[in-house]
Amino acid sequence: MIDYCCHICLHTDGLTEVTFEQILQFISGADQIPVLGFDKQPTVDFYTPLQNVRRLPYASTCDIRLFLPRGVECEQLKSMLQQSILDSCGFGFI
Repeated sequence: MIDYCCHICLHTDGLTEVTFEQILQFISGADQIPVLGFDKQPTVDFYTPLQNVRRLPYASTCDIRLFLPRGVECEQLKSMLQQSILDSCGFGFI
């Protein structure tokens, strides 16, 4: 999971505004990895989008779980994830 976040941040040829810290905060509520690690391992689950409905990726900070749509092209997924993260208020900042 953490490797996936690093991949998004590091392998985008400078086309993303999202940092590793923002991804981590979106998923876990923490902007850095705790010294002793998380109580739970971060996980990724997939959901099947409804036809003609564009649901953005979302997260459960309690479970440290990221939910991604199935059947979406990589570039579209990257764009959707970036929008989810940048449009969120951030954990505890509502």
